[in-house]
Amino acid sequence: MPKSDTNEAVAIASALRPTVDEWGRESSRSCVRAKKMTVASKYDATTRTIGVREAFSATAQNIPCDPGIRGAAVGDPVWVEWLYGDKSTMHVVGPGDLSEFCVGGPNPNILDNWCWIGGGSQQGNNQFPINQRGQTTYTGGYTIDRWTSSSAITTSLLSDGLKLENTNSSDYKYFYSRFPFSKPYPFFTYVTGTILFSDGTLASGTVYPNQDTLDSSSHNWFFFSESWGGFYIETLPSEYNSYQVVIRIKASTTVQIAAVKVEIGKEQTLAYYDGTKWKLRELPNITTQLLRCQRYQVALNPLQFDNRWVAWAIATSGTKAVGIVTLPVPIDRTITAPAPTTWKLRYGSTNYSITAITPYRSGGATCHLDITSSGLTAGRMYIIANVNASDILLLDANL
Repeated sequence: MPKSDTNEAVAIASALRPTVDEWGRESSRSCVRAKKMTVASKYDATTRTIGVREAFSATAQNIPCDPGIRGAAVGDPVWVEWLYGDKSTMHVVGPGDLSEFCVGGPNPNILDNWCWIGGGSQQGNNQFPINQRGQTTYTGGYTIDRWTSSSAITTSLLSDGLKLENTNSSDYKYFYSRFPFSKPYPFFTYVTGTILFSDGTLASGTVYPNQDTLDSSSHNWFFFSESWGGFYIETLPSEYNSYQVVIRIKASTTVQIAAVKVEIGKEQTLAYYDGTKWKLRELPNITTQLLRCQRYQVALNPLQFDNRWVAWAIATSGTKAVGIVTLPVPIDRTITAPAPTTWKLRYGSTNYSITAITPYRSGGATCHLDITSSGLTAGRMYIIANVNASDILLLDANL
């Protein structure tokens, strides 16, 4: 390029620069910038400010803060926002763990069926938590999908969360969810566990499970509470070749929980603070959550219609029949079924009592049912029907 052309291009660029700069300032005037800082001095009620400083800086500055952050202690991480180009608008908006909320959104939740607000899916398809067993109160054993408890725990489904009551007067009891090691497990990295309580309070902590955790049963406490219990993750290699997350509840204590999360990373992304209380940042997709739960159990007749039939079965003898049920998703574990009560084999208007059902995997998203009955005719087709709307047939593959 000739020198004269270069000089002309430079001159044009110089002439345009003030206009371009002004366009940039104008277009970004309402943009919000944000940065994580550390509390350098506590809230001053006279100036209504809190002292903060940037990382690796010894210089502190006093800036206004939202009401909910006024109790922050020196050293706490906090999140600071301001309008682009105007630091006079700086203010502290919340704890430092809101950084994920501002930057990248929530992390995936390792847990299944983790949102407990709504009263239960037995009310309809749009109610959390997933509750294929259909009860609104449980005492010990399996409860809502993917969660089980000690015998002394009474679990109640409420519209604003799950109430867990330890009726034992002298010992801790447990509410937990278990996973096989075949599922990607949260070890050799930072893992954060969080509980959002129905009253809008939050408890959270981070652990780094290591090789010792894999080799033997070992607790990794996300947090511990003297007042009610705590939350931890542990492995059970010798018993179940699995790991589990556990909510421990103090004797004669009741807690009510809205949601729970275990995620990869050092910071919680379950909830955000609105200045008054902690709130859930997102609701999971209920269809996705149901399918995740149905990898471990499927309730046949989930809509509980009278005389609903779920499959055909062919009699192989006077006392045996074989049926095939299509599952929503494949189940890759051994399946069991409780002794049926009101389920029958039906031909025409005649019902034949079922004394036993033995399910087993048959590949893909199907399950064979070996049925024991009496008075059957070999080679005849029957339907597997429910004659009581309150009775489900549960195909159970829980850990």
